[in-house]
Amino acid sequence: MDFDQLNARLPEGNSDFKDIISSNCIYVDKTKYIYRMALKKGAYFLSRPRRFGKSTLISTLEELFSHGVKPYDEHDSYFKGLYIEDKWTDEKKYLIMKLDFAELFSDYCSTGIEFENRFVQVLNDYAKQFGIEPKVNAKVSDAFSNILKNVDNQSLVILIDEYDNPLTQNINHPNVFEDIAKALRAFYQSMKSNSGKYRFVFITGITRYKDTAIFTAGNTIKDISLNSEYGEIVGYTREEIKHYFNDNLKYASSIRLTKDVENVTEDDTEALLDDLTTMYDGYCFDEDTETHVYSTWSVISFFSDRKSKLNKYWYDNGGTPSIFSHYLYNIKSNIKDLMNKDSVAISKNIFKNPSNLATMDVNVLLYQTGYLTFDKNVNESYFYLKIPNLEIKQSLADLYFTTMYDGDKVTPDLDSKFSTYETTKDFVDLFNRILNAIDYEHYPLTQESAVTNSLFMFFSGYGLTHTNVNVHSSKGRADLIIDDEKRRIVCELKYAKDTDNAEKLLQEACEQIENREYGDTEPQPHKIIKIALVFSEKERKFTLYKDC
Repeated sequence: MDFDQLNARLPEGNSDFKDIISSNCIYVDKTKYIYRMALKKGAYFLSRPRRFGKSTLISTLEELFSHGVKPYDEHDSYFKGLYIEDKWTDEKKYLIMKLDFAELFSDYCSTGIEFENRFVQVLNDYAKQFGIEPKVNAKVSDAFSNILKNVDNQSLVILIDEYDNPLTQNINHPNVFEDIAKALRAFYQSMKSNSGKYRFVFITGITRYKDTAIFTAGNTIKDISLNSEYGEIVGYTREEIKHYFNDNLKYASSIRLTKDVENVTEDDTEALLDDLTTMYDGYCFDEDTETHVYSTWSVISFFSDRKSKLNKYWYDNGGTPSIFSHYLYNIKSNIKDLMNKDSVAISKNIFKNPSNLATMDVNVLLYQTGYLTFDKNVNESYFYLKIPNLEIKQSLADLYFTTMYDGDKVTPDLDSKFSTYETTKDFVDLFNRILNAIDYEHYPLTQESAVTNSLFMFFSGYGLTHTNVNVHSSKGRADLIIDDEKRRIVCELKYAKDTDNAEKLLQEACEQIENREYGDTEPQPHKIIKIALVFSEKERKFTLYKDC
């Protein structure tokens, strides 16, 4: 297949299950997890970051409970060939109440009354659809109770997407926030009090906090967000990418290696998968840390890019949620520490039971919104969180860039000058200007990782080049690699607390570059510049450097 044929099969921006199947787009089969949940009567909640496939999951459940798995309306089964097709035996057609709160309340509700009136209208529309006389001038609880009173037992399926959207929209308006939360509590209380009426309930959202309506009034809802059995329910695994996107992998490999598709080998596609792993994998959502997945949106966006560029697709597509405005100062203050640590520890109690959206621990928020993920679980009292992948590290650098640096102090016309830099001295002088532009009192460079990450955050945030930090190869990992259109600059950094061993450190850095073949990965640029550098703690700059 050529690129246009491959691109036509990508479900880019399409979350409608029926449309994905009928359009012959790629559907990554997640029905194993749906079958596990939906086999028995129950109510479930799933928290995941945006753009991970929650809406497609909701749409798949809608089709399953609306029509089952058998063909209808002269159409093949939409579940043909999927895991659930020969296992699902419940062929009853249920009443479906699907509430996409991001869509229903995309227009900002400035008062609690406006929210309640709009929600009541939605519920009354469903009442009419079910053949029930709607409640006029009613509250949310009355309009919903009216439906529940008039439907048969176990006849209703309730699907709620982005349940928290109206609340996060009003994070900075506490009175409106509380009025909306009150209406939602009444809604979920009615659901709890009439649990015999529904066959299945599934609710998704991004944030999860204890005083949210679901977890106060509706406490019969099972939260599967941290359950290892559902760790791969959204997002893609490496095996799924290889199985469903094999042709896309071959095309992208051919572009990156400048060879014909028919000459692409399995080793070539595995090498590309390694790059995708570094960039987009690493999300772990189960507390047992048994599973991990790639960013759905980023993988699809990568394959839909004709030039196969490893860009920050997830972040660039609205990666700064509106809720961040409330936390932005704390988030930016936290990023430096995250960049300089392998992981951060947080109490399990604080993590699992954030009591209030407005006072949520910033690391919990960063986890819920997709900027941190589980690292390892070796302590009974703490979870360990880390930055999941390079895309998020670059995104955090973008978020932090304007706080940490004054770009004009580095060079006012760096965009035009950088391409003219040719010598090692050019680059080292630039590095020193970058580090000199940092407020040392607030951001002291007291260790090698602080120096490396400071350079990384500058280049990534400045947007001038493609910059990687701690880049893995088969023999080790380079501290910093900067790629532009015509060359690759490979840097191995050492940190000297005194001058006595500086020369020795410089030699060690150069030997690492040579022995571990840093920067020699595909695709090869026209030119590779390999630099060993030693940063002096005393002089607060690179004092020694050499070509390797």
